[in-house]
Amino acid sequence: MKLLDDFINSLDKNKDNLMDTLHFCQESFGYISEENKDYIAKSLDVKVSKIDEILNFYSYFKTKKDKENKIIICSGALCQKKGSEKLTKELENLNKNNDFYIENSRCIGACGMGPIVVLNDKPYPKVEVKDLSNILKTE
Repeated sequence: MKLLDDFINSLDKNKDNLMDTLHFCQESFGYISEENKDYIAKSLDVKVSKIDEILNFYSYFKTKKDKENKIIICSGALCQKKGSEKLTKELENLNKNNDFYIENSRCIGACGMGPIVVLNDKPYPKVEVKDLSNILKTE
């Protein structure tokens, strides 16, 4: 909490600092935990319900930590035609322990390389179901 406390103490006490503090928390920790939310509410003398309203309204703010490994599967029309739905189903089967976060994207913009899978910002073009195990082993 020292990092958050130092930031809050550096703020101008004469203005509303809630948004600045939430942004700082998000940037520093990647999300806003329940513990941080309670600490911010107490430190800035605001109700937790006000913070919840902001967190629910702005999609930028996250209240859960991202999983370490993030897989994005293009589900654009061309990638679907080339089998991206099969890739999604197979990844869900391989993810029984929830070791990674699976996200479908409308279009990645690499249609000529479809179906495309992106693992932790590294793209894998023309992926087939049989390729998935080897791709996951790279992380």
